[in-house]
Amino acid sequence: NLALKYDSTIVDAYKKTAIYNTNVGNWDEAEKRFTKALELNRNLNNIYKLRGVARFKLEDLDGAVDDFTKYLSIDSTDNDALASRASAYAKLNEHELALEDLLRVDGFIPHKYSDYSKSINSLLISGDTSKALNYLDKYTLKNSSTDAIIFKINLLIELESWDRATIEIENGLNEINPAGYISDQYSFLLYAKGVISVHKKNNKQAERLLTQALEIDRNNLRAYI
Repeated sequence: NLALKYDSTIVDAYKKTAIYNTNVGNWDEAEKRFTKALELNRNLNNIYKLRGVARFKLEDLDGAVDDFTKYLSIDSTDNDALASRASAYAKLNEHELALEDLLRVDGFIPHKYSDYSKSINSLLISGDTSKALNYLDKYTLKNSSTDAIIFKINLLIELESWDRATIEIENGLNEINPAGYISDQYSFLLYAKGVISVHKKNNKQAERLLTQALEIDRNNLRAYI
């Protein structure tokens, strides 16, 4: 019992000094001390997450993934751990694994997680357009909000996927309550519809839609294009 208490005291000391080094950005020392604590007690699950952060900062990406995975094997719904492992996967160019983790984050919103857009774009650059669109579909199935639909429409317009963009625009317009819509969202949808009209050489319709967009939201400068 005395030996167990002695070990526990040492573990606590390593944890405290590791957390201190984390707070001051001394990642190398933090990683070493978290490792020492785990050598004495492998059941300190939270330490795996903390060491994972330190390893990520030290660019030990494989080590970071291993630590976050060990932590998530006990607490599979921890948003911070999922997002952190996604960041490590993204840096390792494992973009599908990164996207899968991000889609598991509760309340996930793309603009709050830059790794989502980066991974989608990386799939597009590598020619995996169908995979990129598949992950956008997964996101909008999980989150049918107007913000989610707008995020998808933006990418579809960049890809010049006009027919799919048109469908999503109509979905977006149906989501918005005409009596209480958010002006910038409604303006964007009209703008997007106008862009597609320009592509289809329906200039009169394009002018009408872009003018409408400006009347609703004067800050939507894209409508001047």
